[in-house]
Amino acid sequence: MTRIYDGPGDGTGPSDDVIDHATSKGIAWVNAAGNSGGGGYWRGEWTDADADNWLEFSAGDEVMGFLCGWAFGLRWDDWHVGNPTDYDIYIWDDIADVGNFAALKGGSENLQTAGAPPVENFSVGCSGDADADYLKVRLRDTGDGVSGDVLELAINSLLFLRLGIGFLPFGGGLRIGVVLGVVFRDLTHPLVHPLKDVFRWRVLDGGRVRRLLGLGVSGRV
Repeated sequence: MTRIYDGPGDGTGPSDDVIDHATSKGIAWVNAAGNSGGGGYWRGEWTDADADNWLEFSAGDEVMGFLCGWAFGLRWDDWHVGNPTDYDIYIWDDIADVGNFAALKGGSENLQTAGAPPVENFSVGCSGDADADYLKVRLRDTGDGVSGDVLELAINSLLFLRLGIGFLPFGGGLRIGVVLGVVFRDLTHPLVHPLKDVFRWRVLDGGRVRRLLGLGVSGRV
């Protein structure tokens, strides 16, 4: 069973309640660990060095790219507090449009200050396997404070960050240009997308995999 984020990941939440109810009735619940597996995952504390209310996924980079696909969503660890922080997520189809709210492709603006759980789920239409989208996460309301807030983003496809002066160049709206490198976070198996043979893989500490683009040469970044 694959589900959108609907709980804190500790065995509680609506999906877990269904399983608990089934087992309480004597039903044996068997769950696959995954089908093809894979996907992209990012986890980190709220960081906003320039104080513009946009999350920085890495130093100075507020944009996370991803291959369009099914998403688990965005969640953070304000599950059992009286005044949770309110974050929103916004998605664009073209990197040139990022920040232009008139060109939004999708997103989610649940009101945590009005009682919504600390989750933002989203779904966007995809034009193909190489369709790339771009997302940003904005702080709407600090609630009980952002210090120490840990956010998680997961999608059943590839996540990528800018590094240097370009993006990974393969269609679907991605700009072709000079690319110094691309950092992929917490991916644990080879890509199933068209350019999988371009990369060489190296597993680093913490279960993270980083790959460099360029003539099939890999290395640490």
